[in-house]
Amino acid sequence: RVGRTRKSMSCYLTSTQKRFWILTREDIEKRRSDARRRAIESAQEARASTGEPLQTDGPEPLTDEEETLLRRYYEAKILKVCAAFSLPSKVQATAVTLFKRFLLGTSLLQHNLKVMMLTSIYVACKVEENYVSAEEFGKGMHEDASRVLNAELTLLAGLQFQLVTYSPYRAVNGFRCDLEDKTERGDLEGPATPREKLDECVGLARRTVDKLMLTDAPLMYSPGKLGLAAFRAAGRELGVDAVARYVESVKEGKEDADVDGTL
Repeated sequence: RVGRTRKSMSCYLTSTQKRFWILTREDIEKRRSDARRRAIESAQEARASTGEPLQTDGPEPLTDEEETLLRRYYEAKILKVCAAFSLPSKVQATAVTLFKRFLLGTSLLQHNLKVMMLTSIYVACKVEENYVSAEEFGKGMHEDASRVLNAELTLLAGLQFQLVTYSPYRAVNGFRCDLEDKTERGDLEGPATPREKLDECVGLARRTVDKLMLTDAPLMYSPGKLGLAAFRAAGRELGVDAVARYVESVKEGKEDADVDGTL
């Protein structure tokens, strides 16, 4: 387990996710604003090219708040679709992350979001080697499978073909394993925590990650930090003292440099 932990850390630290898709709040807002402006200008240019006069009394574009609500709605739908198809959490996390990334560079006004949502899940299944056919998705969601297949290249191009994602769910599992290892080695003071209690803690932490995935947090923080935050919150709520001691041990010494060391 220790070997796999170190290998995962090394992969994340050199990944396209860390280099290109961990952003500041200002970066995220600017990308979305720029995408929205380009979409509105493109629509105006398209109308002007037809010779039609620009309508000043037509419907207004969505506000920032309305766009946020629409994004959150489809992100939540991804979780529901993945649950309906009994897809593993790694597919769920990858699908939501790819959908979020795609909408950083393109406006909600430019695409059928239901199709792009399903395409994100379809691509995530292939990335995570849990393939489900587009036809099966289309049938279950009452959508033409050809629309999903036709949208695949659009999604990939919008992501700059950077599909690697590391999941906070995986990080939670890694922290739990590391806690047990440190307890066994005697590196963590205090009595061992019953396995059932740790199972409960991990379950609660994973549900917390579900909520985090519906925010901008995955675009701003590393999966290790999100996983550690969820694990710590679960330990506090359930009164698992070993989790609090473990979190402090992770924050001490050389591991303080990057909590992804426990991925």
